[in-house]
Amino acid sequence: MKLIIRNSLDQEFLKKWQKLWDESTEANFHNSPQWFLAACEGFDIKNYLMAIVENNGQLEAVFPLLWEK
Repeated sequence: MKLIIRNSLDQEFLKKWQKLWDESTEANFHNSPQWFLAACEGFDIKNYLMAIVENNGQLEAVFPLLWEK
């Protein structure tokens, strides 16, 4: 298991996040990749970190962290 910190998003990561969200029993609108992207656009958020947990190359968890405005 490893922790990865990112400060940008790409299509490959968004696809993995979407797959994780689609398969999750805890999925709701507020933890979806679409919600995060919409919030960033709507609130003009450009500075964030993504704490990502992977296990054997599989995405296990995503923790978006925002800087306070």
